[in-house]
Amino acid sequence: MFVEDDDTIDVVVHFKKIGKYTYDVLNPEEFNGLEEDAKLEYASLTCKMKITSWGRYNDLQESATIIGDNNERHFAYKVYKENRLKELIVEWDAKDRDEKPVQVNEKSLRKLAPEIAEEILVVYDNDQILTEEKEKN
Repeated sequence: MFVEDDDTIDVVVHFKKIGKYTYDVLNPEEFNGLEEDAKLEYASLTCKMKITSWGRYNDLQESATIIGDNNERHFAYKVYKENRLKELIVEWDAKDRDEKPVQVNEKSLRKLAPEIAEEILVVYDNDQILTEEKEKN
């Protein structure tokens, strides 16, 4: 019922380069549906991510709220997504071109390919949603 500050889950995405700067990114279910030969074409990224508590959820939304002219509040979805990555990813197994570990920080997160960053959040969100299958277990 309560989420502790250090509660985490592992989020895995699988990817392969399909263009100079574009990637095909799969969630674990899509990846597991591939033939074994096709799986060899993909690399994986595992992110250890904080579980979202009610307080963290509200803080992330508030941090993406911009006060404009006439004190109008505007929700900046792009800022929200960036803040979620920065706040929630605590560790990963990302490596650079030389196979050296890459630190999780704002600079490295901003360098992620958009397809990979988006899929991390999709897989994370899907893990947090109660589906009919999860409800049965």
